[in-house]
Amino acid sequence: MNFFVKDGMGEGQSYVAPDPQFVSSVALFASSLPWEKFRKFFKRKKIVNLSGNEQLILLRLIALQELLALDDESLLRWAKHQLYLFSFMQPDFQPKLPTVELLREFRTSFDKVGLLKPFRKQCQKLITEHESRLPPINVEENLNNSTLSATYSFQKKK
Repeated sequence: MNFFVKDGMGEGQSYVAPDPQFVSSVALFASSLPWEKFRKFFKRKKIVNLSGNEQLILLRLIALQELLALDDESLLRWAKHQLYLFSFMQPDFQPKLPTVELLREFRTSFDKVGLLKPFRKQCQKLITEHESRLPPINVEENLNNSTLSATYSFQKKK
């Protein structure tokens, strides 16, 4: 992989702390998807010219893409921003992210071996089941407590 975090974040970007529901969704993905089986599969079969661990990173990016509903470019930009925190905390940490082309090549190859659709279906199933267990959203409370109410003026219709 050849996209280094040290290349810069870009202008006008800021970090937003993750929503607790997002964090719990990621935790569910971490515990519910068969990552160890995929690790072993990628060690045996290189579907792109990368190590097994690098292929697993690409698959995890695809899982996050399902969760975040982002296009490839936005997903990699989002991941890059998340990695800045770890670069700050551990200065010698130099994470690498794939290029958009490599992510697409991996996705195409993963599809050719017949695993992309079942993987995405499993991700969607987890998302749907997780959302059904979350408490209902109280719109009024969320608007009153959110940063949106400080940024935008919401007016109630009388």
